Amino acid sequence: MLGHSMGGYVAMSLAGGAPHLVRSLIVMDTSAWSFSDEDPESAALLAAHLETYDPTGGLAPALPTGPEDELIAARLSPAAAERRVQAQRCMDPHAFRRLGRELFGSVRDLRSELGGILVPTTVIVGEHDEPFRSQAPELSSVLRADLQIIDGAHHSPQLTHEAEWLAAVRAHLSSAQISV
Repeated sequence: MLGHSMGGYVAMSLAGGAPHLVRSLIVMDTSAWSFSDEDPESAALLAAHLETYDPTGGLAPALPTGPEDELIAARLSPAAAERRVQAQRCMDPHAFRRLGRELFGSVRDLRSELGGILVPTTVIVGEHDEPFRSQAPELSSVLRADLQIIDGAHHSPQLTHEAEWLAAVRAHLSSAQISV
């Protein structure tokens, strides 16, 4: 099972609650306890954005851009970029706002539930993806996981640093003795 961002949180929750369902686990650019930025100024800006965002106007204003967007744009083919835009347009703006408030407010801390995960586990994180990069050593310790930090990457290394990301995934699958 591989979970990215919120999907990583969901994957850890499932693996912790029903470990018999998971043969191996990869979580990337995620947290088991906090999605909030540890920088108070950045956290306040995001909270203000989520508070003032009006979902009746659609999703576009809710998707701020950052340094990773340029990396993604440079790597994706025009067709893949268009599929990404279309996928974002399919998001429900009301659900997006609620999800943002939930994730960046408080999530249930899963650390005490992760001890039962005994399958091979890898934590993958982009070097520049905060707060996840700062949390990654503790997360990998709690999960007894291999930690793979992808140099130069932000939140989506599978898009911006594909070769390095694939190498980390393949290393995990090999150590878990799962053939691809």
